[in-house]
Amino acid sequence: MKKFLSLALTLALISGIIFAPPAANAETYGKYGDLSYTNYGDYIKITDCSESAVSIDIPAEIENLPVTSIGSRTFYGCDKLTNINIPNNVTTIYGSGTFEDCKSLTEINIPSSVTKIAGGIFSGCGSLNFSVSPQNNDYSSIDGVLFNKDQTKIIAYAKDLIQSEYVIPSGVTSIEHSAFLNCIGLTNVTIPDSVTTIKQEAFLDCTGLTSATIPGSVTGVSYDAFRNCSNLTNVTIQDGAKRIGQNMFSGCSSLTSVNIPDSVTSISGGAFSGCSSLTSMNIPDSVTSIGVGAFSDCSSLTYINIPRSVTSIGNGAFSYCRNLPDVKISDNVTSIGDGAFCYCSSLTSINIPDSVTSIGEESFACV
Repeated sequence: MKKFLSLALTLALISGIIFAPPAANAETYGKYGDLSYTNYGDYIKITDCSESAVSIDIPAEIENLPVTSIGSRTFYGCDKLTNINIPNNVTTIYGSGTFEDCKSLTEINIPSSVTKIAGGIFSGCGSLNFSVSPQNNDYSSIDGVLFNKDQTKIIAYAKDLIQSEYVIPSGVTSIEHSAFLNCIGLTNVTIPDSVTTIKQEAFLDCTGLTSATIPGSVTGVSYDAFRNCSNLTNVTIQDGAKRIGQNMFSGCSSLTSVNIPDSVTSISGGAFSGCSSLTSMNIPDSVTSIGVGAFSDCSSLTYINIPRSVTSIGNGAFSYCRNLPDVKISDNVTSIGDGAFCYCSSLTSINIPDSVTSIGEESFACV
């Protein structure tokens, strides 16, 4: 009998049918005025807010537990919200879209307790000034703009509807993830020579931005940096920059002029995809690779040079360039990717040198 019970117990453990007792600190949910929250047993997280709320005073405690965090999309779309008080217990404001589209929010105070703020969570606010407690060890503000403590990183600019031009202070070295995300009212931004890094989605969806100058000090530009800046007409990349990042100018449909310096060595995937107003592109001799879809759907492109320095042309690099009449490929190119020139319906001539050892599928499906 004991052997039978032992075998049954072993089988039960393997099959997972032995149930543990409920956790002592199981999550519970509740409401506090216009706010919804989750009780984690030892702290409270604010998770939602009524879209009709006008003024919010987050309590320091709920159910005798400290309120320590504000979660994803908590105040998303609260376009009537004009002010919010964050208590000194809160340490984390983290997740996607926490304050997104709070168009009436004019001021937010970051208390000394906050140590972590996610990128892009103030997208679409437009009239927001940041005020940071002087006792905060991680963040600070200058003229209503959010920075890290020593003001070397710009964290968030969200006042584009009341200030359409902005000069980033000298001394800033990094434009952080989504710092200017969806600043539709921003028409001009000056980037100082101190900046070395522009992080992902830094200016994503800044549809009012008309021009950009990227100083030579910038050696790292992450993906989607200026993606969908649909009114961006000209870009100057100063000498010193090393790479055109992935999807960096993708969807910049008004872009007509780009200066690429000799310091650039690679043009990453999707860098200029969808730049439908771009008519010509001069690639410098320093560039060695053209990434996947780099110039895809540049439907007005009539001229592009591929210099001797280029050794590879990525998949779909020039696909859907419907007005490109001819292409001369240099004799250092060894590979042409799948669909590299597919749907280039105006292409009448192309020179393929002996150096090419690999041509992908449908590379010249020009229909």
